[in-house]
Order: sequence, then C-alpha cells, then structure tokens
Amino acid sequence: MSAPAADTAFDEGELRARFVGRVVVTVWQGAPRASTIAALRAKVVEHHQRFGDGVALVVVAHGGPPDDAARSAFKEMVAAVERSIAGVAVLVGIRGLRGKLVRGAVGAALRALRLPFEVKILESAAAIGGHVDRLLLGRGLDSPGAATIEGILRALDPTLST
Repeated sequence: MSAPAADTAFDEGELRARFVGRVVVTVWQGAPRASTIAALRAKVVEHHQRFGDGVALVVVAHGGPPDDAARSAFKEMVAAVERSIAGVAVLVGIRGLRGKLVRGAVGAALRALRLPFEVKILESAAAIGGHVDRLLLGRGLDSPGAATIEGILRALDPTLST
C-alpha cells in the first residue's frame, strides 16, 4: 500500500503545514501570530473532524515564543480539537548537551500545562517519524509510515540535520 499524499494546509509567512492521513506536520519559521493561528484553526478543526478517533501533531518551531494573543489563539485551537489528539511530537533539533537541556526545559514547560494528551520532545526528523508511526499503530490507527512523516518534515524544513 502506498503512503497517502500530503495536502497543503498552510504555506505562507511564518508557517508551513501539511496533512498526510491523520498526521498534521507544522513548521513555524517565525513567532506565531494570532491571525495565522486563526486561519490554521479552521483547517485543523475540519481535519480533526475527519479523523476524530486520533490525529498526531508534529511541530517544528524556529521562531520565538508566541505573544499573548497568539497564546490565546493556540489555547482556543487546542480546546477545539483536543479530544481527537492522539499525541504531539515536537522537534528540537539541537545536538549534544545543549540540546538535551533545551528539550528538558521545553518538556517541563509543556508538562506544566497539563495537556490532556502526550507531548514528546525529540531530536531529529527520523525520531519524530518513528515515534508518530508507533504512536498511531499502537492505538490501532493507520499511519502514513515513519519514512513518509520524516520526508514531509524534511521537505517543509530542508535545514533539518540527518
């Protein structure tokens, strides 16, 4: 069986996003703005309605932290789809001890939010692909496959290291 094609969800300014089956891959090139999140929300909500039994989110963020308006928009978007989120994988591709420390800090901040789904902080596109594939298959859900997820990540963000 061949992997499903990736559909463009968003591709402008600070955000590039693709849907592939029940996986949403997002690459933030700049600090998220509330207007971008609001535009993305409509597409994400529709996608989650199609896959109400489970969607995996992949996030790569190169920009700075969101401002208060963007944080509020994120909270609203998550609240609208949280029941269908099977898990989230965040790529922090910094190598070595510094990367381990940054991933630990990001993980601690996310745990403090007490989200109703698992969030895993990982170091590479390959690790993200494998994690998301196992997450979906472990829940009895179809997956586009680790290589497809990794390929979409690399296509959206060619700066990712191997």
